[in-house]
Amino acid sequence: MIAATHIALASGLYLGGSALLGYPADPIGWAIAAGASLLPDIDLPTSRVGRVLFWISVRLEKQHGHRTMTHSIIAMIFLCGVFSPLFWFGRGDWFWAVIGGYWSHLWIDMLNMRGVDLFWPASVRVVMPGRPGYRMEVGSKAEMVLLSSFVVGALALYPVSQIGLRGGLHELLKNFDMAFDEYRESAGTRWYSVELAAIDFCRTGTRDWCRS
Repeated sequence: MIAATHIALASGLYLGGSALLGYPADPIGWAIAAGASLLPDIDLPTSRVGRVLFWISVRLEKQHGHRTMTHSIIAMIFLCGVFSPLFWFGRGDWFWAVIGGYWSHLWIDMLNMRGVDLFWPASVRVVMPGRPGYRMEVGSKAEMVLLSSFVVGALALYPVSQIGLRGGLHELLKNFDMAFDEYRESAGTRWYSVELAAIDFCRTGTRDWCRS
């Protein structure tokens, strides 16, 4: 797939994860997820990352070919080991941004005609779906449609990622209990504006309640 598709998917997953899991969607984490989504193509000299790190990409392509070692579970395990120290610095969210962005690249490449050698060095090629006619060619109209949907999804998820899924539901439903729980969890850490709507029961026929 083209670089824009990888970046758009990684962005949507990063923002969606922020809304669902509650980690902060900061620009650095977002950039890390987007950058990691391009990293597996280091085995292709004509890719964006391959042109920058050409002395590595040329050797990888010559020795192993495209979508083999860098598109495998072994590469994921290696990446986990390299970036695990991020937890020591309290940046576990950046660690998952790397892993999530990298994995999103492998997953979307499985939709391509060739698929990926996910279990490299075994020559087992993983593709989705099984029928070749349903797979996508790089840069095809089908990929452009997929890219557009990813961009729209990421744009829709951005405001939700800033307030969280619960906050988004509160904005949509205007539920008092949800608003009160959110206030108790974050009291003293942010400013709140309160909008009250009241009903005068004495003017709606419930005079027994008013007299009591």
